[in-house]
Amino acid sequence: MRTSVSHPLQIDAFALATGQVGMTLCPGRKGRSLTGPAWDRDLATDVTALRAWGADIVVTLVDTDELSLLGCADLGDAVVRAGMEWFHIPFPDTKAPHDDWHLAWREISPRLHRALEEGGKVLVHCKAGLERTALVATLLQCERGERMEQALRRVTEARRHARLLPAQERWLSARLREDDLRRRRMRGAFFGGAMGDILGAEIEFWSLDQIRRRFPHGVVPITRDFTDDTQMTLFTAEGLLCGQVRGETRGIGTLEGPVHHAYLRWLLTQGEPAPITHIESFGLMLDPRMQKRRAPGMTCLSALSAAEYFGQQQRNVSKGCGSLMRSVPLPLFRRDREALISAQDISGLTHGHQTAADSCA
Repeated sequence: MRTSVSHPLQIDAFALATGQVGMTLCPGRKGRSLTGPAWDRDLATDVTALRAWGADIVVTLVDTDELSLLGCADLGDAVVRAGMEWFHIPFPDTKAPHDDWHLAWREISPRLHRALEEGGKVLVHCKAGLERTALVATLLQCERGERMEQALRRVTEARRHARLLPAQERWLSARLREDDLRRRRMRGAFFGGAMGDILGAEIEFWSLDQIRRRFPHGVVPITRDFTDDTQMTLFTAEGLLCGQVRGETRGIGTLEGPVHHAYLRWLLTQGEPAPITHIESFGLMLDPRMQKRRAPGMTCLSALSAAEYFGQQQRNVSKGCGSLMRSVPLPLFRRDREALISAQDISGLTHGHQTAADSCA
């Protein structure tokens, strides 16, 4: 019989960002083992070992029924009582995660990476601390830009028998390809929008005949400057990022306030005074490339200059394209009905007409 005394909890770790990822078997595990004598571990002793190692977050990949069979149904409560965060995101032993699992993973992954970036320690475990644990430890590295082969090698070097089963490796490869495609689409959306803005900057209000007379061989040479369309698109993305972080850290889920704050930072880059005095100075507004006035729309300027508080919806009757031009980032942060509502609310920060809101949605 192996106990927490005869076999103290072994935590194998590797560095990631400025923190560490630890891997181990299920704390408090009891019952038979395929690799040796049965386990009769003590949950309290093992949780104390987690705390002594310095774990800030514990990620459990074992489902509720499996925890009960292993004799550690109270694991989550014990971890929280010991002052650690607990995330329960299970998938079946010897299997690849199901589709819903990755949706749940996307909810917690930013919190794990933030802890690692702050020098924290994230502890991952399954039943034996091998296949499922290896998958998550590998995924964390790949999300930070590591190649899967190298990430797997680091896991195996840290925990000798940790490895992926073939189905799990196929799942991870497919998921990484999908995530890479999503990132490429995001870059393409921003880059394509900026290029279109640059191409059309000079000729935005010209007739087709004027364009053909001025550029009989195409719009060349191309100006290097994008307009307020691209500026506000980038500030929209920055505001959405700030809103997402605020939601994850403080539980405040609305996006209009952070995006409005971002727009007021943009307003300052245009040489206009901000109507709200406590505008934080950070991010894009400090980039010299943003410190240029590039034909900003009068509706945006007047609406933002009249703001009394963050998230205030305008009551004007403007239905121009000033809100549509900056809406590209919205579906990258919200989906389905949430995206529609956010698009309309963010449009309303400068354009009060329902037509403008509907065009963004």
